[in-house]
Amino acid sequence: MIPTNGLRLHAAHEGEGELVVLIHGFPQSWYVWRNQVRPLVEAGYRVVAPDQRGYGLSDRPPGVEDYDIRKVSADIVGLADHLGAEKFTVVGQDWGCITAWHVALLYPHRVRGVLGFSVPYVPKMLRNWAEPAMHADSFWYARYFLQPGVAEAEFDADLTNSLMWMWYAASSNDSGKDMAEIISGGPKDRTLFDGLGPAPTSIPGHSQADIDYCLSLYRESGMRGPLNYYRNMPRIRELTPWLEEARILVPAMFAYGSDEPVTRRTAEFDTTLSKAPLDQQEEYFAQLLDKVCIPDAGHWPMVEQPDAVTKLVLGFLGEVAPAT
Repeated sequence: MIPTNGLRLHAAHEGEGELVVLIHGFPQSWYVWRNQVRPLVEAGYRVVAPDQRGYGLSDRPPGVEDYDIRKVSADIVGLADHLGAEKFTVVGQDWGCITAWHVALLYPHRVRGVLGFSVPYVPKMLRNWAEPAMHADSFWYARYFLQPGVAEAEFDADLTNSLMWMWYAASSNDSGKDMAEIISGGPKDRTLFDGLGPAPTSIPGHSQADIDYCLSLYRESGMRGPLNYYRNMPRIRELTPWLEEARILVPAMFAYGSDEPVTRRTAEFDTTLSKAPLDQQEEYFAQLLDKVCIPDAGHWPMVEQPDAVTKLVLGFLGEVAPAT
């Protein structure tokens, strides 16, 4: 339990050397990075992988406003402060990627480099994510999540079934079941898991022990904190208006799975964009070192293709923060 920014975050923390912060997304935990922690430590890095606020064993402040982008970004800097690291490298996935982009935007003097998985950085897209024009008349998961108490009630009614569907459908799998079928389309007033039936019993890259542990963290935390991140998406523009057209200045890299649902969805997300968000990345980074597609991976490449992700992270660290 590490004190930071007025609360405590539960985190895996190991090693010595240059600090690397690994940030998970929704609906995951620090454990999504389980395959990367030890190899990074053995390569000479100090690694901290927290449960973000509201998740797992970390503190869970009660208010929706407690999860805004400035607060969750400050949590990461506070971890580095507590560990005595003036500079650090930040690696994030999904909502952890959004956090990582904003840590680099808000604290460029502290960040050696930023590596993001799954969610490309396009300010307009992120700020409009909860209310996309293309789903104005149909179901859209982020809009559904905006209603306090509604989505968590659906998740909590059968937490195992709900999370297994989220983890499985976002993975690269052979069933033909796509995350897009869960998060979008159909009647505007439907619920998230309408008509899906029993969830699969296995998840790519997960043993049964892995699944049991991940479920135990959500039984501890509930879903309110994790969902509150989405409830703050409409406030990103309000809280950081100076970032509307900002570029990320520190060295950066973006990676995604070949079956990544977010990258596929963002390709058609906003017809007012001149080109797909993935193809706009160079416009929003001063030093974009690379964009990397990881074969045979979906939304969780760090568990679906752990060796490839570890190699990628180590290669990036070798560029921005060589181990001493």
